Amino acid sequence: MLKGEENRRFVRVLLDIPCKFSLQDNLKEKIEGKIIDLSISGISLETEKEISVGENLNFYLSLSEGLNCEFVGQITRKVKDNEYAIKIVEIKESARNKLGDFIINYLEEQNRIIKLFMQVKRSEK
Repeated sequence: MLKGEENRRFVRVLLDIPCKFSLQDNLKEKIEGKIIDLSISGISLETEKEISVGENLNFYLSLSEGLNCEFVGQITRKVKDNEYAIKIVEIKESARNKLGDFIINYLEEQNRIIKLFMQVKRSEK
């Protein structure tokens, strides 16, 4: 049986993106948090708000300029004091496509940066 990252079906990227979310029983209150990793199936969230495992949250993300995304996520586990693992349980297809495009573009940019770094390192030899 696979555990942790070995069990993941989708690519996950490490991030540091501010987000807002609300508890489904209080949609008016917008709570601030930070997404520390993202895939099209879930996120890791840091927040000062104490949240119960199993609770559903409405997320409002601005991934990049003009790229906004909303979805419902469910707390699957508490990782650390202020960190939660969240499974995306409700998302429009267009929003899932936006997440996928964002992840692909992010990985392509990281790959470009690594290639540039390697070119610089080779030229220093």
